[in-house]
Amino acid sequence: MDQLREQGQRIEQLSTIEHDLIKEVHPQVGEIREGMGEMIAVVKENSEEMIAAVKESAEGVSPAPLEGLREPPNGVHNPGNQREPSPSA
Repeated sequence: MDQLREQGQRIEQLSTIEHDLIKEVHPQVGEIREGMGEMIAVVKENSEEMIAAVKESAEGVSPAPLEGLREPPNGVHNPGNQREPSPSA
């Protein structure tokens, strides 16, 4: 019976320590969640502003000037997946 009582006391001590740790950490978790909420809001706001700016700057731009960029002139290094000019050309 003495061993059982000692074991019960050790469990109570550990339970008290665990409870104290949880009380200490719990407010920090709330603060972290609040901080994350603020960060998410800022990122969304910035993203929406960037999308609006890109759309605004793209208005009135013709895709025609980009067509000439698809094939490099002969003799120019071709770093992408574009096909190389044939040697007979």
